[in-house]
Parts: sequence; C-alpha cells; structure tokens
Amino acid sequence: MKLTGKPIQFIYELFDDNKEDLIKSFTGNTSIKSKYTFQTVLLNSIELKKSVVLKVTAQRIEIGEESWVLFSCIDISELEEIKTSLEKNINRYQLVLQTTNNVTWEYDLINGELDWSDNFTAIYGHHTESVQNITKWSNKVHPDDRETILNSFNKALTGEKSKWQANYRFQKANGYFVYVFEQCIIIRDKNGKAIHAFGTMKDISKKKERQHQLSLMEKVVKSANDPILITEVDAINPAGPRIIFANDAFLLQTGYLREEIIGKSPRFLQGEKSNKKELKN
Repeated sequence: MKLTGKPIQFIYELFDDNKEDLIKSFTGNTSIKSKYTFQTVLLNSIELKKSVVLKVTAQRIEIGEESWVLFSCIDISELEEIKTSLEKNINRYQLVLQTTNNVTWEYDLINGELDWSDNFTAIYGHHTESVQNITKWSNKVHPDDRETILNSFNKALTGEKSKWQANYRFQKANGYFVYVFEQCIIIRDKNGKAIHAFGTMKDISKKKERQHQLSLMEKVVKSANDPILITEVDAINPAGPRIIFANDAFLLQTGYLREEIIGKSPRFLQGEKSNKKELKN
C-alpha cells in the first residue's frame, strides 16, 4: 500500500473510528513530545483485501524548524490470531480442570517455560518450580519410560501433529510412581513450527490396578477345569441375559464353539425336561 504523498486524512480512514480522534489530537498538538504506542485495526481495503491488526508507534520529531510525526506500524495479525487461539484453548482446559481431577499445563516453546495449574502440588506433592521446564519434568518420569516418552513428545513437536498423548509412570514427591495419562494440543505458527502446547495430566493408577485385577481374574477363569459362563447382569429380553464369556473348559465339555454361544441366552442349555422352578431357585 502506497502512502507517500497522500493527505493525513487518508490515514484517518484506515484505522477504526476510536483511533481517529487520538491521532488528530497527537498530530495537532505541537506541545506533545513523547512517544505513544497503541494497537489498532487497519480496515478492509481493496489493496489489502483484508483487515490487519497493527501495533502503531507515533513519535513527534523536530527537524530544523519543522515538526514531524513519525508513525511506525508493525503487522501483528498472526500474533493476535495465535493469541486468540491460545485464549480459547486456555478456557477449554480451565473448564476441564474444574470438572475433573486433571492437572493442566502450558508449555511455551519460545522461552522453554513449563507452567502447571495450582492443583499440581496437591495431587503430586511437587512444587511447580521443580517441574518448570522439560528437563525437570522428564527427571520425574520413570527411567524405563523416560526415553520413549521424550522421543514421542519431541517427534510430535517437530512433526505436523496437532495432538499428542501417552501413558507413563510419574514419580510423586513421596517417591512413589503413579500411572498417568497425558494429552495435549500443539499450536504452530504459519510455518508449522510448534510454539505452544496445552495439556492435561491425570492419575490413572486405580484404573490400571483394576485392569490388572481383571486380567488376573481372566487368567484364573480361563485356566479353570470347571466350565464357566459369564453373562450380563440384566436381561435384555424375556429370553434372559446374554453370554459374554465362556472359558475353555466349558467349550471342551459341551462341544460348542465360542462364536456359537456368545451373545445368546444361557437358557439354550435347558432341555425339554428341565425343571424351570428348580432353575429359578
């Protein structure tokens, strides 16, 4: 856009209305010597084909007997778009924090700072200063998980992904390790470089323990010599509840294939001479 030779009124027309009086006041008052910086919007024009957010610095300078006003404009549209996106994500994760027991974190890749929500100390025992960068955080990841997790996270940052998630073991302040589930979204600049990440971390140790117990129970049931059927608790129709599991002993002793009985009611095992009253009891 060419401004050279155009009247000052042309500049007034470029900016949103609330800045026009300010600019007129500054350019018309020769007693003002200071520098003034403000943010404004360069309105949609035929040449630019879009509105642009500008950081404007106006400074009065004296050249001989003449008084000039020097305007310096920096396009910060991309920065404002990123800022808006970050604010939306912050609000989203704050909502998650309020409704769950998740810890939230924000990683600024520009300055390397890693900030944690206030409930981090209450849940894991560490002061947030002890995990304020990636190195300090990774030192608390279980040694057997550390390399895998760091490689996975760095690959997500240097690649093109917008999301990352992982399960690993994290050491609490009391020395014990807990299983955590971590996920984040990655914010990139126009060149695709990661500049920010927002994430949550949740203790899933109880879930892991339940899964382990169920796995052990499944092994016991599968290896049992007695035939075992497991059904849903509630009947979905008058025929009765559906079978959801049959161990190998049941298949061996009855001759059925697993796919023949899964989803059926165990009542198919009742013959014509079955005593229904006895079965109810």
